[in-house]
Amino acid sequence: MRAEVFLFHTHSEVERMTNARGGGLTLKQLADLHQMTAENMLTVLNDPAPKATGFKKRFDFADALEVEIARQMSDNSGVPMNEAFRLSMYTMAAQSFLAYEAAGNGSSQDFWFAVTASRNTWGSAPRGSWPLTGFGPKEYWAEMHYIGSLGTIMGEISESIGRDQVQYPDSDPARITMCNVSAADRRLRKRAAELGIELNEK
Repeated sequence: MRAEVFLFHTHSEVERMTNARGGGLTLKQLADLHQMTAENMLTVLNDPAPKATGFKKRFDFADALEVEIARQMSDNSGVPMNEAFRLSMYTMAAQSFLAYEAAGNGSSQDFWFAVTASRNTWGSAPRGSWPLTGFGPKEYWAEMHYIGSLGTIMGEISESIGRDQVQYPDSDPARITMCNVSAADRRLRKRAAELGIELNEK
C-alpha cells in the first residue's frame, strides 16, 4: 500500500491533465464524475492525508471510488475529508471491495467497512514518538478495522469489544465509524452512466 500525493499547481498543468490521451480518466473526467471543477478536485487530491491509491495523472475506477467513499463519509457534516481518506486507506476499502466483488459476493449483501476506536491509559513506559491525544498525555487511542457485510462486521465488533473488556479492562470502546462502500459504488456508476463517462476498471 502506497502513501503518495501528486501535487499539481499551475493552470497549464490542469489543462494538460484535462486534455491527456490514453487509457483511464482525465482529471476533468474525474472531476465531472464527482460534480466538481478540476481545480476543486486538485484541492482534494493535494490534501496532505495519505492516499491509498497513489493519485496520478490518469485515474482508474479504484481512484474514483476512493474519492467517492471519502466524499460519502464527509458530506453533510460527516468526518473531515482527510480523516475520511485515512479511514478508507486504513481499511483498504476500495481494494477490498473490488476483491469482494470479483469473488462474486456483491449481488448478495452490501460491503461495509468500520473502524472502532478505544480510549486507553498510558502506562509508565516512555512515551517516545507516540502522539498525544486531545485528552492529554495520559491517554491514547487504539483502533481496529473490519470489512465485510454489515452483519459480519457488527458480530466481529461485538465480539472484539467483549474480549477487550476481559483482557484489557482499562480500555474503553469509545466510537465506531462505518461506511457502506457498495452504496458509494452504486452512486458512482449511476452518475457515470448519466454523464456518459466510461469507467476504466482494468
